Amino acid sequence: MLKCLIKYDMKAISRFAIPMLIAAGGASFLCCAVLYFTLGLAEELTSVLNAIMITGSLYMIGVTVIGVMLFLVTVVIALRYYRSVFSNEGYLNMSIPVSRRAFLNSKIISSSIWAVITAVVAAASAFVSLFLPLLLYDASIIHDALEFVKGNLGAVAADRSLNVMVILFKMVASVLNAAKDVAVIIASITLGSVLLRRAKLVISAVIYYIISFSEELFADNVKMLVHTFGIESPMVTLLLDFIFEILVMFLVFALMYCVTLYLLEKRLNLE
Repeated sequence: MLKCLIKYDMKAISRFAIPMLIAAGGASFLCCAVLYFTLGLAEELTSVLNAIMITGSLYMIGVTVIGVMLFLVTVVIALRYYRSVFSNEGYLNMSIPVSRRAFLNSKIISSSIWAVITAVVAAASAFVSLFLPLLLYDASIIHDALEFVKGNLGAVAADRSLNVMVILFKMVASVLNAAKDVAVIIASITLGSVLLRRAKLVISAVIYYIISFSEELFADNVKMLVHTFGIESPMVTLLLDFIFEILVMFLVFALMYCVTLYLLEKRLNLE
């Protein structure tokens, strides 16, 4: 039954998410063309400022459109959960002979998958709209930028193995963070909708930002505590940071999951 629920949720979100993601991808290629043209125009006018004044507004509009489309996908994921539980649709969904745990698992899994897909599209759009035109125009620009970063980061950036570890850790952390954020969003909506009768979505948004801020504050304090040990090895420091980051995400995910499940099982009243 869980597979059927996930399949249904994936299709429900895809009706809006797929067109938005395709549009964001198309807009990124338009931004790529605009930026490439801007770089060529700057060479003709011998003034980057003049070129940006001519085409920069169009490029910024394109980047804004990409950001809005990707943000709307996140909004749809959140609204999909709200409508499936706390709107008229919730009466039908809650009458299905499925445990609340399976229902919640389906929402988290399907939403996390779409969150990861959205993050991948966002990264690809950033590359196409910013780095691709630079590579097409003059690859040395990227090389100079990397050298500048290495010069400012020092020995850490010079260690290739450490760089590879950073990339791998960030990729793993991004996927786990997507699932954690989904759990926080679902828990915030559930708290705001179950505990209050008015302005549910507004209160849910406030709860989400409070939880996110508290998590960031706790994670930063943990990292500062790790760094006070004075560990000289960058690899060990990186590994400890990653371990604590994963632990914090796991704790937040587990807490949000338990809170949501409790509210759905014990406090949900659709009458």
